[in-house]
Amino acid sequence: MTLMFGFYNLLLQKLDKLSQGRHHMANQALAASSAGLIESILCPFERIQVLLQDRANHSRLRNTLHTALVLRRFGVKEYFRGWTSIAARNSLGNVIYFTFTGRGGVSVQKSVPSGLFYGVLVGGILGVLFYPFDLVRIRTQKFMGGRFYGPFSTFIYVWNKHALAVHGMGCFLNGLRGMLSWGMVGTAYAFIGSRIFQ
Repeated sequence: MTLMFGFYNLLLQKLDKLSQGRHHMANQALAASSAGLIESILCPFERIQVLLQDRANHSRLRNTLHTALVLRRFGVKEYFRGWTSIAARNSLGNVIYFTFTGRGGVSVQKSVPSGLFYGVLVGGILGVLFYPFDLVRIRTQKFMGGRFYGPFSTFIYVWNKHALAVHGMGCFLNGLRGMLSWGMVGTAYAFIGSRIFQ
C-alpha cells in the first residue's frame, strides 16, 4: 500500500506539473493505474503466499524462503505466475479508489472519519467487483511448474467447475475483507496525510 500511495502521489504531481494542471482527471487515472502496475511487481510475494496457504503444499513447502528456493527450480517466470490478474486488479482498483475517494494527490486533505468511511465503502465495492480477478489469480498461482494458463481460460474453468453458491459466499467474504483492509488503509492515509500535509 505504501508503494501505491507513494507512487500515485509522485506520478500525479509530475503529470499535473507537465500538463500545467490541465487534464487532472486523466492524470489521476494514469497515475493510479501506473501505481497499480508498479505495485504488481510484488507478485512473487502473493505467489508464495498462495502456495503456502494451499493444503496440498503443507507437507512439501516449509516456509517462505524454502518456497522461494523451490520456485527457483522452475525459473524466474514461475515467480510471476498470475501477474496478469494482479496487474489488472491493482490498476483498475487504484483508478476506482482514487477517483471515488476524490484523492487528488497530496494537496487534498481528508479527515480520519472520511478516510474510514470511503475506505470501507470503496473497499467493499472493490472486493466484490474484483473477486473474479482473485479467483483467477489463486487458481493460477496454486500450481508449480507446467503449462501457464491465461486469465480468461482459467476464469471459464473455475466458473464451470464450482457452484454459483460457492462464488457468492467467496464474493461476500472478499467484499468484507476489502472493507476491513481498505477501511484501515483509508484511515491511516487520512491520518498521516492530515499530519504531514497541513
